[in-house]
Amino acid sequence: MHEHCLYVFLVNEDEPDFRRHLYILCPKANGEHRLVLIRSLPDMPTYISQTAMGYVAMGSRVYVFSRSNKHHMITLSIDCGSHTVQPLPDVPVPMSPRMADIIKGRIYVIGYDNGWERVMVVFNTETQMWEPRMIKTRRGGN
Repeated sequence: MHEHCLYVFLVNEDEPDFRRHLYILCPKANGEHRLVLIRSLPDMPTYISQTAMGYVAMGSRVYVFSRSNKHHMITLSIDCGSHTVQPLPDVPVPMSPRMADIIKGRIYVIGYDNGWERVMVVFNTETQMWEPRMIKTRRGGN
């Protein structure tokens, strides 16, 4: 039997790097629900802005892509069953992710590189590796 759960990232805007904390919606004895902090998971910092992150859910995993500083990204998967984190391989190019989506077992992460050029990288969920090519577009969409 598959259990459906709602996970929520909440931002603490009082912290200088907009740390995000992961919560799960849990039932209370009276039938209502409440958000409970998942303490076994690390905070999710964001470097440039609150929008510099990408998330995608596949099966019992949530994949997280976030900028941690100018030269490094946080890439990890969260196992929702055990509430544990597994790091993913480094992204081929430092980027500020704006969105992520999954198509046929591959996660497409779209964002901007350090020169503010649009880039897209592809993560293969079967091999747990990044595809060898990165796609760049010029300003203006050409």
